[in-house]
Amino acid sequence: MVARFVQRAWLRLALGVPLVLVLAAGAAWAQFGTGLGQSEFRDPAGRFSITVPAGWTFQPDVSEDDFFVFYGAGEYDFFYLEIAPLVRPGATAAEQARAAVEWYQGPDGLTDFLQLQPVSVGQLAGKEAAFVVYAYTDSFGTRLVEGQAVIIHGGAAYALVFADIPELFDANVPTFNSMMQSLRLYDPVPAASTPGAGFGLPGQAPGTVPSQSAAASSAVITATAEQSPAEPQTPPSPAVYTSPDGRFEFTPPAGWELWEEQSTARGDSIEPWHTLFNWDRRPMTKVLFIWDYFDEWEQVGVQYEIVLAAIDNVAGSLNQAVETLKAQLVGSQLNHIYTTESTRVRVGNQTGLAVRIVARPNMVEPWSMGTPWFKEHTFYTFKQGTTLFVWAVPTAAVELPEVAAALAGFRWTGR
Repeated sequence: MVARFVQRAWLRLALGVPLVLVLAAGAAWAQFGTGLGQSEFRDPAGRFSITVPAGWTFQPDVSEDDFFVFYGAGEYDFFYLEIAPLVRPGATAAEQARAAVEWYQGPDGLTDFLQLQPVSVGQLAGKEAAFVVYAYTDSFGTRLVEGQAVIIHGGAAYALVFADIPELFDANVPTFNSMMQSLRLYDPVPAASTPGAGFGLPGQAPGTVPSQSAAASSAVITATAEQSPAEPQTPPSPAVYTSPDGRFEFTPPAGWELWEEQSTARGDSIEPWHTLFNWDRRPMTKVLFIWDYFDEWEQVGVQYEIVLAAIDNVAGSLNQAVETLKAQLVGSQLNHIYTTESTRVRVGNQTGLAVRIVARPNMVEPWSMGTPWFKEHTFYTFKQGTTLFVWAVPTAAVELPEVAAALAGFRWTGR
């Protein structure tokens, strides 16, 4: 198991992600806590589910079948859950945690490793669990504190690991406790019959400074984890998709593949989809589904991109926000050429507008090799406070029953 751990550690360093894996299985978990809602993440193999705080995002590019990485909304917070073999047959959670600590202290372990609390025993997900807190310096020179919980289930070790810089670790312990309490373990089911994982999307890498402030925090982790509820025996069913900020949900039709999701509470840069997300550093959420649609009657296939977005700090009424949206999509130089056509619609439990962008009468559009992308989409919009919700659907697909069903099943759950 040590060799396997070393190999994985180097893999993540090569990817530029400052994670250090737990010898016994791990999960790195993080901060946030602005009360924007939560999402349930389900293991594709049906072994566990866990509630992820708003603003946290699953990282499929650095995750594996038994290693699940999540980034928080801060610069340095992250969380991972790893499922790994036992250090010996029949090993206890405490033995597994101590073996990890021994490895961290060794010549191939963690740089500047400092154990802040001895391994202690408590309860997690109805099972005996071991808890430990320690600090180290990652490959970027950043001092990090990690809280690690280890449990044994199904002959394997499950390690949940939360990390942040020392200055922020104590304040974010309640978030870690809440996530641990949400852990549910299930009897493994055959991979072919299990539901897909909950979500995915790119994140930011960590790195920075230290302190010794985490010693008291681990006791809180242990005490809170003892209150974890007992494990159920039936895996949860898939179905409803919840956005990474927890503000909206709907049931994706069969064939809609979740391609990307991003959420930022700070107005950080979000990967632009055409020009929909080049908003002046506003907090926002983006979800992209890919739909490989095939028309059985025509025997013709096409790939549609379905995008949902919640954009904060958009002032004015819905009609005024639609004008702002149009200006954003077409750009300031072309804004005078285009206008909008709107019809009132229901977007699930919200009343909104279906918006199309068209050329103004007697206006000549600039020549291009193809139709501007925004003219080929219908934008389903509504406002909640200063938040503008936009669901961009290719106009060629709006009459399809799958789209109508998705819109009808939409629910805005708010903050």
